[in-house]
Amino acid sequence: TSKMFEILFHRNSQHYTLDFLSPKTFQQILEYAYTATLQAKAEDLDDLLYAAEILEIEYLEEQCLKILETIQASDDNDTEATMAEGGAEEEEDRKARY
Repeated sequence: TSKMFEILFHRNSQHYTLDFLSPKTFQQILEYAYTATLQAKAEDLDDLLYAAEILEIEYLEEQCLKILETIQASDDNDTEATMAEGGAEEEEDRKARY
């Protein structure tokens, strides 16, 4: 699953530190590695993308980017609709909620 894990596990050391991953993110990565499925909330995607980049898990990285782009496009469309319907004050209220 991970090019980085492959390199690490071919070394003689039996102890590895992955201090750049939170336990939650590591659990999600392991779940993905063993089941090829992953359930994550939108707020987890940045951490998962970061982990996928470092661990060189290309498919997971691509999927995180795709979902984040979809979310960004949706937010942009909401912004345009709000500006057309209610002006800048409603836009500021919407941003404050997020």
